[in-house]
Amino acid sequence: MDTASEQQIAIEQRRTGLLRAMGIEPLISVVPAVNARPLPRLALPQPAMPVPQAKPSNVTPPMAKRPASQARPEVAKPEPAKAEAAAQAAPPFSELVACAGGWIWLEHLADRLVRKEQLELIQAMGRAMDHGAPKMVYQQFDWPLIDHPQVPRDLETSKQSLSGLIARLGRGGGKRGILLLGEEVEQYIVKPGVAKLPSTLAMLDNAELKKAAWAIMKPLRS
Repeated sequence: MDTASEQQIAIEQRRTGLLRAMGIEPLISVVPAVNARPLPRLALPQPAMPVPQAKPSNVTPPMAKRPASQARPEVAKPEPAKAEAAAQAAPPFSELVACAGGWIWLEHLADRLVRKEQLELIQAMGRAMDHGAPKMVYQQFDWPLIDHPQVPRDLETSKQSLSGLIARLGRGGGKRGILLLGEEVEQYIVKPGVAKLPSTLAMLDNAELKKAAWAIMKPLRS
């Protein structure tokens, strides 16, 4: 049986590594299958015989003494709070990001669903803020964006991703600022909102909250 060269061994190691990365376990048959084309089998090179080493002397040399004035260098220890925060993955969440009346409207979606009544209410508030603004645009932000172990899923990365979506929608007409709908959305944003209003679901359930929201929105009208 021929012996495999170093190049052939490196190619085989790379091939098996790529297969394992794709979740495929490379297998080699012990007995060739019937009517299968015979594959060349190569033997691994034999390791070189070890060279006998001289026996160490039993005499231990004296250890050099460290001067009293010479202190040991201090090794910087990582801050546990920062390391823990970086490694902690953010739980899945969804946000409604809408652009209407020159404003960005943000609302946390506890059940990860957007209702028609919510969009209609935001559009009506946008028109009230801009005296009949054009139709709004919106997008639902779902975290994580990709469910893959190699993609970062920490809270800071989720905030930056949401901030990027807000910036893209803002370039289309939401440059006046951010209006927060509800309390929960505040923990997922980087830039603070201009004002905090009741959530759309709360306003749809309680008409009195619409009056409270209008009292906050009125001084912000263009």
